Amino acid sequence: MSTDSHFPRPGHDTTTIDHKAFRSGGNGTAGVYETQDDRVAKRGVAMEYAGNEGFRFIEKRTSARACTIVDLFREQARVTPHSIALENEKESMSYEALDRLSDIIAARLIREGLQPEEVVALLLDRSIEYVVASLGVLKAGGSCLPLDFDLPDHFLSFMISDTGSRIMIARDGYLDRFMECFSVRLCIEEFFSALPTPLWNAGSVNITPSQRAYVIYTSGSTGTPKGVELEHRSICSLVTSWNGRFGMSSNDRAALTANVSFDAILTDLWPPLCAGATVLVPPRDLFVHHDPDGLIGWLQDVRATIAFAVSGVIPRLLDRAWPEDMNLRHLITGGDALRHRPPEGFPCVLVNGYGPTENTVASTLSDVMHEGAAPPPIGYALGGVKTYVLNDDLSPVQPGLEGELYLGGDQVARGYLNLPGLTSERFLTDPFTPEPNRRMYRTGDRVRELPDGQLEFLGRRDDQIQLNGIRIELEGISNTLLCHPDVHDACCRPIMEGGLCRHLVAHVVPLTERTGLNDVLHRFLMERLPLPSVPTAFFFHEELPMTTRGKVDRASLDTQPTRCFPSESNTGFDRPFSPVPVEPLHPGS
Repeated sequence: MSTDSHFPRPGHDTTTIDHKAFRSGGNGTAGVYETQDDRVAKRGVAMEYAGNEGFRFIEKRTSARACTIVDLFREQARVTPHSIALENEKESMSYEALDRLSDIIAARLIREGLQPEEVVALLLDRSIEYVVASLGVLKAGGSCLPLDFDLPDHFLSFMISDTGSRIMIARDGYLDRFMECFSVRLCIEEFFSALPTPLWNAGSVNITPSQRAYVIYTSGSTGTPKGVELEHRSICSLVTSWNGRFGMSSNDRAALTANVSFDAILTDLWPPLCAGATVLVPPRDLFVHHDPDGLIGWLQDVRATIAFAVSGVIPRLLDRAWPEDMNLRHLITGGDALRHRPPEGFPCVLVNGYGPTENTVASTLSDVMHEGAAPPPIGYALGGVKTYVLNDDLSPVQPGLEGELYLGGDQVARGYLNLPGLTSERFLTDPFTPEPNRRMYRTGDRVRELPDGQLEFLGRRDDQIQLNGIRIELEGISNTLLCHPDVHDACCRPIMEGGLCRHLVAHVVPLTERTGLNDVLHRFLMERLPLPSVPTAFFFHEELPMTTRGKVDRASLDTQPTRCFPSESNTGFDRPFSPVPVEPLHPGS
């Protein structure tokens, strides 16, 4: 027995739809496409029919800042309503169904009194339900706050309190979690078996490009959670540049692999949904054991053409034997510095992505070649991004010289939620553009411009320390270790006692037996680095600990060094040390 619901569609008074039609088993149908003459162009959106490539997203940079995510998606749903938008191992959902079901969620939020930019907490994992809920919040004019199940409760409680969120959307089994924080708790399953819904004019909510769409929390280099406010305009700029860079079309099948609270979820989700592609939702247990073979097998089984993987898992993915019949065109990585290159004959293009959340996820991209010993560069700026390499006086440095990276253009975020002082410190007036009211973001990252125009990442300014008056770059030590053929991964850290640095240690994932390797690595570094930069001890790991967002968990390394496999002997290079204060070299110091 089917359940009918009534709600409006543009140009119609009423529409009846069977909620069972919102999901179709298997991979669904190939979809029905309009002809080239029927392509639409509205507020910077354009789709072009490209024969075997299907519908292709056409970038219109001049008006990208006049769009909202809702505009981009609605136009795509109008162009390819019967194409499959979402697919998991059991079912799929068309663009039309996604559009209409998210309308129902938006209508419910408005009935609950949702105000423009009000934050709605989404306690949902990677799922079709997560995508539908996110789009519903945006259509209602709200701001999405994605919450990760795996984060500690005190961290989640802080985010809920900091945003003042009173509405939560969750699965039935999670509605009681943090129940004291929310006055409205909505069960996502109820929307998928909803009774007839009152008519609601989907165009009645006025959403502007400058309206906030997401609050995404990042600890940055300080460890203090900061909510970055992202507006529709900056995400739309990202979408247009991303789809132009990767040639995204309705024939693409994009993997939804990023953690829901990680900013990369935006590139996993909105570029493909604004290009008519299919977003592939992985099984919930795929990432439980962090099995690279399982991920590769799933990408092959679902015929994914584009996917994201955090930098921390890339070494294990590159070590595997990939099937030759992969459909994958691009494997994009980010989240931490990439220090590995793909082997010759790797079946797809590995793309190194760089970008802080404060500049809306991705700022530069580089296709990584297998040749070269140095860590891969972070590449060229996306279409809506401006990169400035500046000295301490905010003057541009010459190409090839080190400077701090500042990011301007269309993707700069609004700022930090409830932190006006920090916002004014990191988001500065852009003096390099004639356009009024433009800002640039101070990244705190050290870079230099290579001869081909790409940017090379040199490390964080706050990852530098001073030891006995000598500036030491921890990232540089780690990168030097990676040049040794027996080192798979490495991270150098200072050992602190009472605020004083006693010495440096290196955490290493070896490719060979550990016996004797500490002496080998010590001699290797002595030949390449100044004496104060050579670690006095090596700790060997099966793998480096990772955060839930795929970055090396440096805090874990700092607090539990004795739980590693210590080197068998430090004889010959354990030097006496006088404890000296160590101070991070923050930007501007």
